[in-house]
Amino acid sequence: MASIGASLLIIAASEFYLLTIKQWDVQSSYGASTATTGAVLEHVNAIARYASDFTTTTSGGNTLYVFTLPNNTPSGVIAMSKIDRTSATGSYIPQRASDGSLQFVDGPQVAFYLSDTTGSTSVTGGTILWRATAPAGTTTFTPDTLWSMANTSVGRYPGIQSFTLSTAGQPGNAVELKVTVQSTSGHNAKTYTTSRVLYMSSVVFGASLDTAPTSRIG
Repeated sequence: MASIGASLLIIAASEFYLLTIKQWDVQSSYGASTATTGAVLEHVNAIARYASDFTTTTSGGNTLYVFTLPNNTPSGVIAMSKIDRTSATGSYIPQRASDGSLQFVDGPQVAFYLSDTTGSTSVTGGTILWRATAPAGTTTFTPDTLWSMANTSVGRYPGIQSFTLSTAGQPGNAVELKVTVQSTSGHNAKTYTTSRVLYMSSVVFGASLDTAPTSRIG
């Protein structure tokens, strides 16, 4: 009888241990997923919030989500090194058009898309989130390795399974970002999907910019 009781205690303890480990794995995978999702939302919104336009395009079957930034600041045309909120200073300002109205002039473009370690815009089925930039007046995008890669073989935002930006059902100054991230802890793999609406502050519709505020950078 004693041996049976001891065996039952061992079985119960083992089951409790396995349950605890499983719960820990779930919590750990959720924490890792949340960290990746939060970083993606923050860093994409750093561009989206100042954009004056959004569109999508394709390259070899791969979808690129493209934001256009205004081109002019009080100190002149914006430099590519200043497109990030963390390093930008001053304001985006509209320019006088030929009809006398004030309009934001199209400036640099910033594309977000999934690819592999090469950053090629035409790769399909990629799981690394990339950013690429194109100077004002061009449509040739240059992959931004520093923004996109932690090292030569690992993306900066691990575990991404899908990434989309869409204007469907949104007002004219908004896009919905949806990202799915898979995180693994121990033997437990969990997939989490998060969506967030991002607002573009340099989009003005239905009225003259003569009375509209400038778009503040920083």
